[in-house]
Amino acid sequence: MQWFIIGRDMHVLCTPSTDFPQTLPIDDSGDSLGQEISITNNSAVGTYDFTTDPRHPDSVYITEGNYIAFRDKYGKDRLYTIMSIEGDEEWTVHCEDIGLDLINEYAVPWDYTARSIEDTLSVVLHDSGWEIGINEVSSYKRATKFEGTTDSQLTRIGDVCNQFDAECEFAIEMKGAKVTKQVINIYKTLGEDKTQQRFIDNINLISLSRSGSIEDLITCIRCYGKEDENGNKLTIADINYDDGRYFSPKGEHRIYDREARNKWSRFRAYD
Repeated sequence: MQWFIIGRDMHVLCTPSTDFPQTLPIDDSGDSLGQEISITNNSAVGTYDFTTDPRHPDSVYITEGNYIAFRDKYGKDRLYTIMSIEGDEEWTVHCEDIGLDLINEYAVPWDYTARSIEDTLSVVLHDSGWEIGINEVSSYKRATKFEGTTDSQLTRIGDVCNQFDAECEFAIEMKGAKVTKQVINIYKTLGEDKTQQRFIDNINLISLSRSGSIEDLITCIRCYGKEDENGNKLTIADINYDDGRYFSPKGEHRIYDREARNKWSRFRAYD
């Protein structure tokens, strides 16, 4: 089996393999290892767990935030984000196949008249790096209304699919060793649920030991307070703040983190 370890800029860093000697070894054959796909909120959410040797030179690329790509047993090219690493003589690596921006960015409220699912999701996907691939409900039109201000983009995608009586999965398209597309495939129905054990922990580096996680990564926060007597929420829109790292331009409801954006922004991908 062939894997690709890919950096945040979508360039291949190394190519582990079970077929070629001297390459970074990956083992996903244990009872609690391998690929798990479960349907949560109308979205097929995948996880991938494997072990590897921290003494191999290419293990430097096994780090939180990088990706591992491979073709799974269903014939789909998958892209998983490395979320956490744990171990001493052997590392156990936990990965999830959803783009970090879909988890960590909030969706906006809306009230739309009847439109297609592609047009409806365009607000969520317009600069996320994801695009619609297979679409089995392209002829459907639905009116949708969402009032929440704390829904993640991933939650909103699932809620929209529910409105269209559909389910979706996340996959990639590759040409050779290069990721060319990140696609959301929309189906009328997906397959069965499966359950496996998951390993997630906090950062802890001692000698060769390692335990790291980017589950709580934040690049910006949206700030809202209580509502006044007229139903208007208190915001920071009247404040202009910039201390070099954190900033919030006047008129904005968000506080941004420059360092986190420079390291984790999706705009680094695909040059």
